[in-house]
Amino acid sequence: EGALDTFKNYSVREEDIDVVWVPGCFEIGVVAQHLGKSQKYEAILCIGAVIRGDTSHYDAVVDASTSGVLSAGLNSGTPCIFGV
Repeated sequence: EGALDTFKNYSVREEDIDVVWVPGCFEIGVVAQHLGKSQKYEAILCIGAVIRGDTSHYDAVVDASTSGVLSAGLNSGTPCIFGV
């Protein structure tokens, strides 16, 4: 909601924004790369949250989502902005 409100405050038209949901942060990179390769978008803003628990799973998910978004931008040629 906050990102959408900010876009509206800067006069970005609602019809120029697509919101895409993924099952979890781990999948953000794959979806960002797919969207980037479509050549439909000028940029992709990847937003998510990872909640730290009692296991090391948190570190693995954060590392995977970070490298996934980086790879998506490099492989697609579309800027992918990391906001996890």
